[in-house]
Amino acid sequence: MFEHNFSNTSNQNDIKKNRLTGISLLIVAVGTIIVFIPNYNAVTFIIALLAFIIIDFVLVYIILEKTQSFELDKIKEEAVPATIKMRRIITIAAFAVFLAILATALIIFAKPPVYTITDDSLVISTQYGRTINFSDIEDVKLKDSLPNKLRKRNGIDIKNILKGRFRADGENIDVFVDTSKSPFIYIYTKDGLTIINGQSSSETKTLFEKIKTAKTA
Repeated sequence: MFEHNFSNTSNQNDIKKNRLTGISLLIVAVGTIIVFIPNYNAVTFIIALLAFIIIDFVLVYIILEKTQSFELDKIKEEAVPATIKMRRIITIAAFAVFLAILATALIIFAKPPVYTITDDSLVISTQYGRTINFSDIEDVKLKDSLPNKLRKRNGIDIKNILKGRFRADGENIDVFVDTSKSPFIYIYTKDGLTIINGQSSSETKTLFEKIKTAKTA
């Protein structure tokens, strides 16, 4: 009789867990869509997504705790299977791993590009990086500002860090900059415009002179 009641309790808890899991995933999905569409900004998106996940996780955990404590009051404590505690540990561990992966990704994305000048090209080593042949460069300029209404199409937009394909004034632009550190190097090629900068004003100006010299060599 006791085993039968415990089996029914376990089944009921499993059903409730599945329902709560489905609801939690739905909340995260809806919240993600609401935040992502109007803002289209990586920082806002990540912060909001983390907030949704954390709040959702806490609510589900509290509900499960109260549900289990209510049901487990009806049975002996020693009859509680070890799998229940193991599930809790696995859930918390999985959430911690997710946060660690997300933090690592943010650190990697925030790393500045590495610029290498070879005999015939400029190599931009970073996410969405590219190689620009000096023979393809039509002009290179040093400017103090970025194009107005620069919008991301495919790339990274994390606070001041912009990497990848953006769009402004009706044209696609490859951007690899820290917006807080002017000036910026505008490289005009046959394929379009690429904008880059270094980690300081002096570094950017030095890189500009090297590209300008290599272009005319």
